[in-house]
Amino acid sequence: MQDISLIDVLGALGLESTAADIGLDVLYRARLTRPGKGRIAKAKLPQAEKAIRETIFRTCHKQACREKARCDGRMIIDVVAKHCDGCGGGDNRTAVVEMLEAMRGSGQTKLLVVGGGPGSRRELQALCSERCELRFLTEEQNPGRKTSDKHVAWADVVVIWASTPIPHKMTQAIRGPHVITCGQRGIGALAREVTRYLSA
Repeated sequence: MQDISLIDVLGALGLESTAADIGLDVLYRARLTRPGKGRIAKAKLPQAEKAIRETIFRTCHKQACREKARCDGRMIIDVVAKHCDGCGGGDNRTAVVEMLEAMRGSGQTKLLVVGGGPGSRRELQALCSERCELRFLTEEQNPGRKTSDKHVAWADVVVIWASTPIPHKMTQAIRGPHVITCGQRGIGALAREVTRYLSA
């Protein structure tokens, strides 16, 4: 079975020095490893990351991120910006985190995005992680009316990403009281549009 250094695993999550010791303690309590072991099976990495994320709020120096950390309830640990649970070092991460908080606060868990390029879809999927159910309808799929209706009925919120490649005929078929349109490119713009809709 392949395994990897625990220090490398924790370092990849932004936990170094004393923060790595805290991370190790989290993994011990989650029974994913035990004192004295220096490596962990690769198959356990998703569980290890989940245990860290559920226990620790990693925050950068930004005031907005620190305020979120204080309100979150998880243990707070300082990390470099790219590992920050508040902003991830970028606008997209900040906007998506705010969107996910708005969804959770309003009891909405299913998001359908109509459109978006392959790279943007991959990034949005990664940023949402397991925090919401996310589906896409794209021009490559070329769904019929019945298929589109099923996806729209499944979703709590539907966003038509109008500025991305998507046939007008397809967007015309997307209807419902929970359907909104984002007229700008960029993941940050889409996430802010969802947040505005849920906050209205």
